[in-house]
Amino acid sequence: MTAKHSDRTNPPGNNNACNRLGVHAGLSHSGSEHTGSGQRGPDVDSGPDIRSEDKFLKTVGLALRARQAVIGQDEVFKSIQGRKARLVIVATDAGANGAKKYRDKCAFYQVPFVVVSDRERLGNACGRPYTVVVSVVDEGFAKMLTSLAWEIYGGEAFGETSSL
Repeated sequence: MTAKHSDRTNPPGNNNACNRLGVHAGLSHSGSEHTGSGQRGPDVDSGPDIRSEDKFLKTVGLALRARQAVIGQDEVFKSIQGRKARLVIVATDAGANGAKKYRDKCAFYQVPFVVVSDRERLGNACGRPYTVVVSVVDEGFAKMLTSLAWEIYGGEAFGETSSL
């Protein structure tokens, strides 16, 4: 499958932290393109490819094992406030209040914020029964995970980094 760049860009004045990492806002997956025998029709947008999402989650687990990421509400808040966080990953089924707290902290401290997977799958990648939030503190892992998130989830994985 190939990714196409669309003409859509961020509006002027939108200082999205994801774009500072070199991520193109218009990167999207076109479901009608694929490589193969040509017997399949256009893909129906049914969410991310499970193998691609597994690659993203395995990379999160690798960052944790390398001690380049932290998990848990208190540790994540400390890493954001201490300006060590380079990327914050939140599960899609995180509570509304908790997700808002992470989103607002990330907006204030200008840290990219990504919403992916669910707490069970994110937890399995981290070696726990469930995990709601992960903060990546290494720039290299953050860039890798950001580009993977854009390839897999597109722009909808990235929340706005401004609270206005």
